[in-house]
Amino acid sequence: MSRPVAVLLGWLGCQPKNLRRFVDVYNSRGWDSIIRVASPESVIAAIQEGPGSSQLGSHINMQSRSGYLQPPVLTKDMCLQAFDILHELQSRKCPQYVVHVFSNGGCFLWEWIAHMLVQQHQSIAWNDISVDVRALRDRLIGSIFDSSPANYEGRPIGIVAALQHITPTTEKNRLIEIAKNVDASRVNKRHDEFWNKMTYDRQLGVPELYLYSENDQLAVHKPLQKLIQNREEVVGKENVFAHNFIDSEHCAHLLKYPKQYDFELGKFVAICSSKHTITSKL
Repeated sequence: MSRPVAVLLGWLGCQPKNLRRFVDVYNSRGWDSIIRVASPESVIAAIQEGPGSSQLGSHINMQSRSGYLQPPVLTKDMCLQAFDILHELQSRKCPQYVVHVFSNGGCFLWEWIAHMLVQQHQSIAWNDISVDVRALRDRLIGSIFDSSPANYEGRPIGIVAALQHITPTTEKNRLIEIAKNVDASRVNKRHDEFWNKMTYDRQLGVPELYLYSENDQLAVHKPLQKLIQNREEVVGKENVFAHNFIDSEHCAHLLKYPKQYDFELGKFVAICSSKHTITSKL
């Protein structure tokens, strides 16, 4: 029988090897993992427009039985990567899965996955590959947000700060120059759209876990704590879980507090699996 799957969406500048610790945590519980990291260019594009944006321009068409997904060219890579993730989940025939998001680099990719799951009624297709999104929506049992979502206040400076962790230096400098030339007005509009969606959207309705720290300089804790409070009102306190690691750095909570992180994650996954089993029997 296929094992449950954790979809790990890495942070900006992350390498697959950086997520091995998280793979081990899930593997110890009998879970497999899928690792995906959005390209820096697609993350820079995502601070300007997302799946709900109405920017005009050249589009690709992703046909579905209920219409078309038409991602702008700037977000094409992220859109297709989200589709690829859903296709792999379908191919693995996993009985259930969670999506584990790191920073905004992972959160922007999660946006596209969620968009496909809730906007399409039955299936979507790309290059003759079809994905049954209705079946995949039913198998999603929870979402984990590690150091995310980060409130970048609608300013390009937020992405510039995140790019400081890119290596090598020549690549970092190239990407920073791209980020400095984004349209500030579009970034501001897009930020409001992104933050409101992460705060008030209720369509997937699965349990959520937020792992954060007061020492995080990128995912600042006060806006995130307010978002968590709002999520409790939107989807119910029984579906929102959170742990404040106090002094660990951005996306480094597992590194500094491995036992506590393992405990919080394990407890959440067990709750999600239990709820999913009960719902499936109804």
